[in-house]
Amino acid sequence: MVGDDVSIALQSISATSKCKGAAVSDFDDPINAWIGNLARIGNKSTSADVALATNVADKDTVLITSAASRYLTNQDAFELAGIKVIRMNLGTGTSGNIAANYGLLTMGYLLGLEDKANEVVKFSDNLIKQIQDKVGGIEESKKAKAIVANRTANISGKSSEYYYIAKLAGAKNMIDENSSFTSFNVSKGDDWLYGIDVDYILHFTSLGYGKADKAETFSSYDTNFKKTDAYLAHNYYLMNANMPTAIGVAFSAAAMYSDLFSEDFGYKALNEYIQKFTCLPSGYDAKTSGAFFQMSS
Repeated sequence: MVGDDVSIALQSISATSKCKGAAVSDFDDPINAWIGNLARIGNKSTSADVALATNVADKDTVLITSAASRYLTNQDAFELAGIKVIRMNLGTGTSGNIAANYGLLTMGYLLGLEDKANEVVKFSDNLIKQIQDKVGGIEESKKAKAIVANRTANISGKSSEYYYIAKLAGAKNMIDENSSFTSFNVSKGDDWLYGIDVDYILHFTSLGYGKADKAETFSSYDTNFKKTDAYLAHNYYLMNANMPTAIGVAFSAAAMYSDLFSEDFGYKALNEYIQKFTCLPSGYDAKTSGAFFQMSS
């Protein structure tokens, strides 16, 4: 398998024993501890070495990776070596797509673990339904106005899978164009965002599950948003994209509608997911063990 998304997905459906080799962004991240002594077929979450993979592959081996085109650009070499490549959108990390549940169900089917995959998807569905039950009755004129950012400084328009997180959380996404805007950078003169009426900025980027210097992590991503009204009003939120999308929606909804959700709504959902569907130890607490949710102060 190649990709952090795939690592988390395999754990969630109890499929880790079926894996022969792995390439992820950080083998020391506790979310990848299950990989242990498996063959390392690459040192990035986006690429792998054919020779290393063929050392552990047999005629029934397939390679599972992300659907995104920047993953496994040497796919043809794997196919020539007799290793079939299966691409799936699995819904954490760089995707942010609630429809990635279909990818998880497909993985469960392919690996003979349909029941477990259904259990994971039901968790996400129930969480989204719980959120929708609370925000669904908000009048259009009273909905929070938000934008969704991803990676370092990308602004998500309709072409981005992150775009819908704001809507699922009960907000109006104020970037209503079909394209997305990459590398928004105030140091290069970008200032168009300041002209948009925005109450909240929801910023997602992959941060892993390991210990983090939260202040340093935050300062690596907030630079382009410090002059926005939302930031100055303490309504800029940096969130970990390595969480399942439904949990990102939970954090977002609780941030925008504190009258409808408890302060720890997102963390409760995340810790439940971690204990039910990952290989992280029972003592792992998302609130103290990683960088999952931070706000401007």
